[in-house]
Amino acid sequence: MASADYGRRLSETRKRMSDSGLDGLLVSNPSNRRYLTGFTPKDGDITETSGWVLVTPKSLGIIAGPFFFPGLEHEIAASGAEVMLADGRLFWDLAAERAQADGVKNLGFEKDWLSYDRYARVRKALAEEIALTPSDDLIRHVRATKDAGEIEQLRRAADVGDRAFRELLTRIRVGMTEREVAATLEQIMQDLGAEGPSFPTIVGAGPGSALPHWEPTDRDLRAGEPILIDFGVIVDGYCSDSTRTFCIGEPEAQLVEIYTAVRAAQDATVEALRSGIRRGRDVDAAARKVLDDAGYGDKF
Repeated sequence: MASADYGRRLSETRKRMSDSGLDGLLVSNPSNRRYLTGFTPKDGDITETSGWVLVTPKSLGIIAGPFFFPGLEHEIAASGAEVMLADGRLFWDLAAERAQADGVKNLGFEKDWLSYDRYARVRKALAEEIALTPSDDLIRHVRATKDAGEIEQLRRAADVGDRAFRELLTRIRVGMTEREVAATLEQIMQDLGAEGPSFPTIVGAGPGSALPHWEPTDRDLRAGEPILIDFGVIVDGYCSDSTRTFCIGEPEAQLVEIYTAVRAAQDATVEALRSGIRRGRDVDAAARKVLDDAGYGDKF
């Protein structure tokens, strides 16, 4: 697998910081932390943290407790990040000390990923002359461009998801409940090496298959009715997302007709997606035309 281009990631992040008038950035989004440094632990929510990353023009540092680091040294070393252990100390004090030592004057923080309580603690620890500025997710824009290693990881995640679904088809049976199917699929994912699902697995049978954000219930699967499964896996921090519709047994003729029309619309959309397309509406129109011609335009 191609190695992560941490140098490009850091350089692009610093450029976006500079463009935003920041000379420091406190990173608390777990995905952004991992992207910049290879630091993999996850947070429960924004009221707790496994660690922060501090980016300045002079340094890249991870602030975390010592119990998070066994087994992570190789990837973190590859990113060039300095580890600052909060061993008996407070995260915000360490962040404030390093920001001041690096001459930071305007420290940004990810406004969607820091609780007010943590913000207040950082603000109190910082010297008065250092501004603490709410920032949009600057790293999200850097992450939008995938390098060769990331593309390979995305393909691997998609492949694990496909394999998991194929294995599920050998196990699924009439009489299983929606919840049982979801649990079975998630176990298969992990057996194939996934960290887990990339979002809660959706299994909708019969009427539930018409609702894209259905939550699995104890309703059992029945022969001939549509079953919708929306699922994804996480592999090495990268996610897949697939939706599949099928039947156990023979479906009704109208369902076959509708499924065929939607599949043709999907194929037309994929065909319309190509380098150089400037307007999303042109791709959208390809799908709409197929469904209009099939008599289902008002059901798009």
